[in-house]
Amino acid sequence: VTPHPPPPAPPHSAPDSAGLRLASVLTDHMVVQREQPVTLWGWAAPGSHVTATADGRSASATADEHGRWSLELDPLPAGGPYAITVAAGDRTETLDDVLSGDVWLASGQSNMEWPLQNTDRGAESIAAADIPGLRLLTVGRAQPAEPAPDITTRGWAVSAPGSASGFSAVGFHFGRLLHEELGVPIGVINASWGGSPVESWMPERALREAGRYSAILGRMEAYNAAAANAAAGAQAAQQNWAAFIGELYASGADLGEGYEAAGLDDGAWPEIPVPGRWETTVAPDLDGIVWFRRTIDLPAAWEGKPARLALGAIDDFDQTFVNGVAVGGTDPSVPNAYQRRREYDVPPGVLRAGKNVVAVRVIDVSGGGGFSGSGEDLRLTGDGLEPVALDGRWRYAVAADAEAEGWPSPPWILPGSLDPMYRPVAMYNGMIAPITPLPIRGVIWYQGETNTGRSEQYRHLFPLFIESWREAFGNPDLPVLFVQLANYMQRAEQPGESGWAELRDAQAAALALPKTGMATAVDLGEADDIHPRNKLDVARRLAANALAIEYGRDVPHRGPTPAEIAFEGREARVRFEHAAGLTTGDGRPPQGFALAERGKPFRRAEARIEGDTVVLTAEGVEHPAEIRYAWADNPDVNLYNEHGFPATPFRTDERPMVTAGRE
Repeated sequence: VTPHPPPPAPPHSAPDSAGLRLASVLTDHMVVQREQPVTLWGWAAPGSHVTATADGRSASATADEHGRWSLELDPLPAGGPYAITVAAGDRTETLDDVLSGDVWLASGQSNMEWPLQNTDRGAESIAAADIPGLRLLTVGRAQPAEPAPDITTRGWAVSAPGSASGFSAVGFHFGRLLHEELGVPIGVINASWGGSPVESWMPERALREAGRYSAILGRMEAYNAAAANAAAGAQAAQQNWAAFIGELYASGADLGEGYEAAGLDDGAWPEIPVPGRWETTVAPDLDGIVWFRRTIDLPAAWEGKPARLALGAIDDFDQTFVNGVAVGGTDPSVPNAYQRRREYDVPPGVLRAGKNVVAVRVIDVSGGGGFSGSGEDLRLTGDGLEPVALDGRWRYAVAADAEAEGWPSPPWILPGSLDPMYRPVAMYNGMIAPITPLPIRGVIWYQGETNTGRSEQYRHLFPLFIESWREAFGNPDLPVLFVQLANYMQRAEQPGESGWAELRDAQAAALALPKTGMATAVDLGEADDIHPRNKLDVARRLAANALAIEYGRDVPHRGPTPAEIAFEGREARVRFEHAAGLTTGDGRPPQGFALAERGKPFRRAEARIEGDTVVLTAEGVEHPAEIRYAWADNPDVNLYNEHGFPATPFRTDERPMVTAGRE
């Protein structure tokens, strides 16, 4: 959810009409949807005759007055590889190594965007990513005011360590699991953008026809106006910014203080937990330069030996030193630097027995700032040596405050604080609309964090989103499988209201639509990081939903869900369905339940399991009438079925939501 510079937007105009060009989603190594016509489209000279052939099939079309053409080949049998040839006049394009299988679109905000390399067991997953039957494509960020004719992308890639490491972790694992289970090629398209609200991914027409989203449409118009006003100077602003931040990084202006030196006395520096974002501990709006230092004791075996220093992901750029020696850095020229794990070689002769100092100069230009990896990401390793953990308390010093020093604003932040990630409709226009002619098997969706301030609105906005995509892709039965938000933030001592709980409730309400499925993740989050690193279990739960809902497999895919509620004196009884082997995952009694008399405050409930039923009582609640489960930002929950699926958060009351009325 942190603002970061998007890649350059694609040219939103048709290519040279004198040539032949295929839509950018059609490339070598792609997967076409089995059992459906192979849809091809692109541009050629107006009026030209376009033909396509593949595996004995052929079709033709004529380019219209704008040079646009489209055609359909008869379905290709599952498998391959195939070659597809498209010709117009004296121009020919051939798509090689095409597979026929199932295509899934993965979309949402940063938890869908989050790369495999920055997850739990990421290195292990990357090492095993040579999967010829799994193909991956990432859609470049774009947000035009009108639907674009094409996307920007590097094209399809065969799954391998190099292509998988930076790909959506949820998308990769989901595709891998389906490929292993179904035995057919799987293609996954990742179109996601950190921090984006659901309305950024919706077509304007759907919002207008609903007749209730004037505030969202007003924001869209304000964004469009601001973007248009800024367009003339955008290129110069980008160049000026790149020069400024590049010079700042290279100058090392604050190195004069000797912050990198091994002998610096940093005893008066305050401490900070690492990993962690400094805007949650140091200052809420701090952008600038912060130095981090950690002193470690090494045994004699390390003396003079080469080593490998791993620091996880750092937001945004860093220069790293060991005992005053520069060992590496990630500079502003690196795309999406804030997501990249840092691993630097420490040359022989730098380390010594006894005290050693790791110093890191971090430049943050917007957003969270600091170390965003997991604790396991930070360590010093050497051949034949016991790894040294580096997570924990580090000392820090603020060397530069961007606002106080008058740094120019990054050019991707629009005037009036209109950050592009929040721009309604635009991501649909630039990243989804251009690929809607492509037949796909289904959608997986991980989004909602940015809408938690408007959770009540999400209750009707999210179903509208689902239906709008079904209409856009021309498939009223398109399965949409989504992740219910993970737990996040500090755990509350007593039951209370929660925008995050309300958002989860709104997500669950969308299950009333056919061909939808939900992967509950309320047990997979992290209190201090909105990006939980366990993406494998998220993907497993999504894949189970896909197998059951779309592929008709008789497999467990849901957690315990309330089926019947009864109140008997001081007790409340909740009978669950999907509750075979109802148990707790940690041996404690069930946690996360709250009881209330009608209209009175909720109180933490004591719970016990009786078969498929949980029996509840609460001190001070003599006549319970309302129940809530997992109703908090970060609830303490431990109720599962025998298949390892967690119970779904729920409430029985109809009290007004705290987010009601927010637009």
